[in-house]
Amino acid sequence: MTELLDPVASVDDGTTERVHRERLVQIPLARGRIRGALLRRMVPRLTAQVAHGTLEVRLPDGLLLRGGTPLAGLEGRIDVHDERCFQQVAARGQRGFGEAFVLGMWSSPDPAVVLEVIARAAAENAKRFPMRWIRMAQRLLPTWQRRNGERSAKRYISYHYDLGNDFFETFLDPTMTYSCAVFDDVERIDDLEAAQVAKYESICDQLELGPDDHVLEIGCGWGGFAMHAARTRGARVTGVTISERQHELAVQRVHAAGLDELVDLQLTDYRTVTDSYSKIVSIEMLEAVGSREYGRYFRTVNRLLDDGGSALIQVIGFQDRDYERQLRSRGWIRRYVFPGGMLPTVTVLSRTMTRVSPLQLHGLTEIGHHYGPTLRAWRQRMLAASDRLEHRGYGPRLRRSWEYYLAICEAGFRSGHLRTMQLLVTRAGTVRD
Repeated sequence: MTELLDPVASVDDGTTERVHRERLVQIPLARGRIRGALLRRMVPRLTAQVAHGTLEVRLPDGLLLRGGTPLAGLEGRIDVHDERCFQQVAARGQRGFGEAFVLGMWSSPDPAVVLEVIARAAAENAKRFPMRWIRMAQRLLPTWQRRNGERSAKRYISYHYDLGNDFFETFLDPTMTYSCAVFDDVERIDDLEAAQVAKYESICDQLELGPDDHVLEIGCGWGGFAMHAARTRGARVTGVTISERQHELAVQRVHAAGLDELVDLQLTDYRTVTDSYSKIVSIEMLEAVGSREYGRYFRTVNRLLDDGGSALIQVIGFQDRDYERQLRSRGWIRRYVFPGGMLPTVTVLSRTMTRVSPLQLHGLTEIGHHYGPTLRAWRQRMLAASDRLEHRGYGPRLRRSWEYYLAICEAGFRSGHLRTMQLLVTRAGTVRD
């Protein structure tokens, strides 16, 4: 089977859910039995190379392999159900590993732990001399990133966010917040709603929001922050989104809360906004902008921000050492879950910001250690709602794809490969108390 085309190229007629689900049904099966057989023979050596935690692999014939160093809370287990799993991984690497999970070729009591063990082992291997040369060579390769213009951005956002409000409602808290929470205790994730409210409070405090402010929220989601800022600070909020499903539900929620006079949610691209605002908020929207649009993003923020105003940008990012490699990567997440997405680094954002505008980084708050627990809470809630999702037409492959997506993201934060930052941005020369 050949590779499928652009995952959302044909999504222009409101059939996002159907196209997304059909795409997961059509995962290509890899060829190459010899490569698969060779990988299977290498499994004992690969498990022996695990340096942080343990990894247990049970093969289809019942053979149990175990390697690694005991580490509290980091014991991964893979149950391989289909010999074609090795063929899929050997031919397609990391993407194939995710595809094999979605296809049911392997499973785990906790795939996030498996992925963290593998990520930590890969980081150790990357320090070795030959791998350093490979990384240096990768930096010399050309990069090609599709520009996320207004039409393509809408297709990409629709593919991810218009999957169905009822789908997201099964694992998000009542605020319908789809971004990193801030917990009082990251070991206790039972009160997800309180942790999301705490995050909103932190943002309001950093921006010093009050009733005299008019706030623009770029990427307002289902209206959680806009409603909080209006209800608790008396601020006027204009929110923009290009997700039709999000906008539809967000408007209903604002009306039900009696906040119509303070909150105005618009179905429009942030690049078309013309008014000016005392404060701007962008909570995990920048990940969908794409590296070729960072300059336009910051020019737009600068154009819309009043003199003396400030912006709070919460964004997921890579470590600087991983950025160049990710620019060239077409991994599983971008292929099946979040097409058009790209995670930046603080260095890239800061350089772009100062190159194209008078904006400057005024402050930075790291909250990435809260994202692993957030993702774990979402995954637990989604798995608990599995029967309800199946009843609503979300098939097993789609559910497994989202289980894997949430697990691989959790592993990225737990292993230190990913970070989440709140960037407080002002125009050069702005004085804040």
